[in-house]
Amino acid sequence: MNEQSKSDSPQDDFVFFAFREEFLRQHDLPQQPCPVRMSVLEESLANDSLTVTKLADECILYTRQQADRKGEISTLLERLCHAAGIIVGRAGDDQRAREYFTIAHDCDPLNYQIATDYALSLSNTGDMAAAAAIFEKFISCSLADWQYLIPHAWTEAIKLHYWQKNYHRVMELVEILLAKKLEPSQFSRDNLIAIADDIRKKI
Repeated sequence: MNEQSKSDSPQDDFVFFAFREEFLRQHDLPQQPCPVRMSVLEESLANDSLTVTKLADECILYTRQQADRKGEISTLLERLCHAAGIIVGRAGDDQRAREYFTIAHDCDPLNYQIATDYALSLSNTGDMAAAAAIFEKFISCSLADWQYLIPHAWTEAIKLHYWQKNYHRVMELVEILLAKKLEPSQFSRDNLIAIADDIRKKI
C-alpha cells in the first residue's frame, strides 16, 4: 500500500491499515492479519502507549459511525480497548479505564482477563455491586457445569460481597464451596470455615 492510497483511504481503511502497517512497522514487527495478537499490544504498552490509545479511540469512533460493520473489527476493538484501559489505568485514570474496559467487555463478555480488569475498574470507581455482578456471571457458569470452575471469580465475588456487607450471599457461596469438598489447591477449607464462622456472628 503506497502513501498516496493511504492518504486517500476512508476512515475505515485508516483503522485497519494504520494499525497493521504503520504501528507494526514502527516496532519492527512482522506483518500479520488484523487483528493483531494481544501479546503485540502488551509489548507496546511501555514504549508506545499514545499509539494504542489513539487507535483505540479511532476504532471506537469508527464502530459508532458504521455500526453495520462493527462485527468486522470487533476483535480489534476488543484488543485495542483492553490495552488502552490497561494503559490509562496504570496512569491513574480509573474512570477512563472503566470506559475502555466496558467496550472491551461488551465485545467479549466471556473473556475472563478482560472481565477481571473491567470489574477492578468498576470497584475503583465506587461500583462494587456491578463488580460483584461480573464475577457472579462466571459463578453461574460453574454452577451449571463444574468443569468451568474459576476459583478466582468465587474469591473475588466473596470479597466484594463481604465489603458491601452482603453477608447472606457470602454465606451462600461459602456453603456451596464447602459442600463441593473442593481440592485445597483451589480453596482452603480452613479459610472457608473461618469465613463461615465470622459471617454467622454478623448475621
